[in-house]
Order: sequence, then C-alpha cells, then structure tokens
Amino acid sequence: MPWTVKLTDGTTTIDLNDQTNTYLNVGGFQAPIPAERSAYAGVNLFRHGADLIDRRYDNRTVDLRFDLKGSNTDNLASRVQDIHDILRKAEDYAVRGVGTQVQLQYQWSGATNTVFFNIIKGNLDLGADLHTNWLRQYSRIRDTHLSLECEPFAVGTVETVENFVKDPSFEGSGSALTNWTTATATADDVVS
Repeated sequence: MPWTVKLTDGTTTIDLNDQTNTYLNVGGFQAPIPAERSAYAGVNLFRHGADLIDRRYDNRTVDLRFDLKGSNTDNLASRVQDIHDILRKAEDYAVRGVGTQVQLQYQWSGATNTVFFNIIKGNLDLGADLHTNWLRQYSRIRDTHLSLECEPFAVGTVETVENFVKDPSFEGSGSALTNWTTATATADDVVS
C-alpha cells in the first residue's frame, strides 16, 4: 500500500498518491522543521550561557512533488482545477474563517495513525515547460510541485476523552452544579 497523501476539507478529498492519476515522486514529500525564533535573557560578561525566555516557530512549508495524470486533457485540466479550488478554500478559511479547515493528510505505508497538517495557503506549480510530449500523448504532467504553508505543528486524529473520575455521576452533562457546596467566609476567618 502506498503512502497516503491527501488534501481534504472533510467533504472534498484529493488523493495525491493514488497510483492511478497521481504518483508521489521518490523524495517528493518534504516537511522540514520550521524555523525557530528564540528570546534569551541574562547574557552578560559575568556568567556563561543565557536563559531561554520564550520561543516560537514560523509556519511550516511542506513541499510535494508528484506526477499528475488524467484520462484525457480535459480530465487532467479538471484535476488541476480541483487542486486550485481546495487551495482557495484553505486560504479563505485562514484569512476569513469561512468554510472548514483544509488539511494535508499524511500516513506512512502500513501505519495505523494519520498525521494532519493544517494548511494556511498553497501554490501549485505545473512547471515552466508544461507543453511536452507527456502532456500531448499521455495527458500527464511530470514533476508537479505543490508548496503548502501550514501551521508549525502537525496534529493527530481526533481523540475521545473519557471521564476517569471515581464517581462519574458527581457531575452530569447539562445539570447544575448541585453536588458542589458553597462556603462563605468573613474577614474574621482569615488567618494572617
């Protein structure tokens, strides 16, 4: 089974490695660690090192290289348009909060867990020399480059959190806080 690499918004899913119409190139998935911005304090001549105060990460750039194929050139053009449409949805969600979050779904061959990258925006580059024999004879665009700007950290699948309290009936969903007691205190109760 090939690696799973898909673009999805929960409704529309585009498979970028289905081995029929799209083929992920060897080394065609790159998601390096994003650049880090750090702030240090305590840097002076009287001590070694410095104290890390805070750090943040830039957005992650995920680069995909794949071959894109269609049953004919009209089908291929439709597939290219579908990718552009889902990239527009990602940007609309990131900028305006309209629609749903578009994600890159990534799963290694034989793995049971999936990793998701929340996409902010993306660019599809079909190449400078698009009109080749591959396109004319086979309705295929070789070495398509998709660059995605994503949130810095990947997320996993949705987990269900269960109540592990000894007495789960203590607080029920939708009920008032009836089992809580209220205590009042006066200034005389305060110990200094």
